[in-house]
Amino acid sequence: MVVKRFIQMNLERNKSDKKDARWLYRYGVEREASVWRVPSQAQLKCSQIGALIDMYVRQNTMLQNQLHALTYMPFADKEVAKSIKGSIARLDREIKKLEDQMNTELKGWCEEKMKAVRSVPGLGKRATAALMVATDGFTKVTNHRQLIALAGLAPREHQSGTSIKGKKGICKMGNGYLRSVLFMGAMSAKKHNRACRELYDRLIAKRKAPYVALIAVCN
Repeated sequence: MVVKRFIQMNLERNKSDKKDARWLYRYGVEREASVWRVPSQAQLKCSQIGALIDMYVRQNTMLQNQLHALTYMPFADKEVAKSIKGSIARLDREIKKLEDQMNTELKGWCEEKMKAVRSVPGLGKRATAALMVATDGFTKVTNHRQLIALAGLAPREHQSGTSIKGKKGICKMGNGYLRSVLFMGAMSAKKHNRACRELYDRLIAKRKAPYVALIAVCN
């Protein structure tokens, strides 16, 4: 997106692979862009396992909803219900197997960092795995601001003079999956994590919206 805006800023009217290559090179030279590096093999493996777990979880939810919908039918076919239950059971087994595999991979890759993250009240196995994968074992970020930006949780403001006053919120330009996992973790942290609970209560006492306070807990 940044490179696209850079090209538009220079008023380029045409587009081709050769032109894009030239503009990518020019951007890298002028802005002294950092060199991209291949993610570690462990990160790529855990990323693939995590994506598969997420897909199976969504399929499982869909089947659970379908099974629940059958109970409201005037007539529910037993064979259909049996097939759905069988599929749910198979997915549950696969999810459990993949989660065990993910845990083994994380222990071999970054066990000490994983233990440090897991020590934070409110962060479970899922959130820890998401953080490890998204940050490549915390090698992609060097401070909390970069991590907040990576998850798309940075505050966003859009205003100009007195006429344009956009709605404030978060930018959401980041890893949507990591953001959703941290958001769910924040709901637990505001109850069980003392620092997060105090922050949440303090913001609510200042009449901040619950959603705003929860995003602060996320960060």
